[in-house]
Amino acid sequence: MSFRRKLPQTVKFLEQTLGATVLNGYNIVGDGTPQALIPILTAQTEIVLPLARRRFAEAEYLDEIYPMIWNNFSDSGYVTMFGEDMSLYGYRISSNLSACASIFQPLLQLCFN
Repeated sequence: MSFRRKLPQTVKFLEQTLGATVLNGYNIVGDGTPQALIPILTAQTEIVLPLARRRFAEAEYLDEIYPMIWNNFSDSGYVTMFGEDMSLYGYRISSNLSACASIFQPLLQLCFN
């Protein structure tokens, strides 16, 4: 909800001008950020998906092996964006988020620097 509190005009633009959907108050499926986001982004839990944890040599980038929801949308011609208000999601998961057309974090960094 930090996004909604700190960037109210951006939320208004996304929702009213672009018709975007912002997920508010979704349910957490596990303990921690990956366990909360992975089911929303893949419709599966981290346990049943291939290994993407950084400290394991056999791990791969999650955006290359996980069935991320934006793949379904981009395959259908939609423009996709991954937006996070804090860049803590990748602290233990290997990812380069190359599958998304746009990444929100660099835009936020430009705005606040």
